Formats: sequence, structure tokens, C-alpha cells
Amino acid sequence: MRYIQLFLPVLLVCALPHFLRAQVNVQGVVLSKGGVLPGATIRLLTVDSTFINGTLSGDDGTFTLNVMPSKKYLLKVELLSYKTRYKSIEVAESNLDPIRLFLQEEAQELKEVEIKG
Repeated sequence: MRYIQLFLPVLLVCALPHFLRAQVNVQGVVLSKGGVLPGATIRLLTVDSTFINGTLSGDDGTFTLNVMPSKKYLLKVELLSYKTRYKSIEVAESNLDPIRLFLQEEAQELKEVEIKG
């Protein structure tokens, strides 16, 4: 019991900087030629493509992700019938300017569906 009483305060002091480390908001908007794109999937990845965080764009095409500063990340943006977009970003100690991500339409020819009754 005595060891726990001694160990717990030391553990808390060592872990405190990790919990106090500030996060930065990465904000942006997903757009196309026709305007904003709601419902796009935005994934925040490390440079080696490890998933960190993700969200969907809102009705107005905007999104917000919380990240740790002073690192490089990769944003992956996907929406059905649009080409997947990748954007490299470097997050500083302060909030970034909003990111504008433009998606291009991708034509897909679908096969015929036959319904038998």
C-alpha cells in the first residue's frame, strides 16, 4: 500500500505534461465547381498513412479536426462520385488558416441491373 501512495503522485506528475499539451484546430471546407460538398469523409493521417482522426463535412461543407501541433499530416478527402483528394499539411503551434479542398467529379459507368420477378 505504501508503494502505491508513493508511486501514484510520481505517475501523475510524469503524465501531466502529456495531458496539458495543447491541441490545434484544423478547419476547412470541401468544395466542387458546383459549391460546397456536405457529407465528405475527411481523414487525418500521419505521413506514413496511419489513421489519427476523422470527421464528415457538415451541411455547409465545413469540417474541424483537433490535432497535436508541430507535426506533418496528410488529409484524405473522399466523397462518392468524386476523385479522392490528398493534401499534405504542417500544423504549427497556432491555428491554421482554413483549408479549401476542391474535389473533381469522377464519371463512373454503372452496369445494367436486371430484376426478375
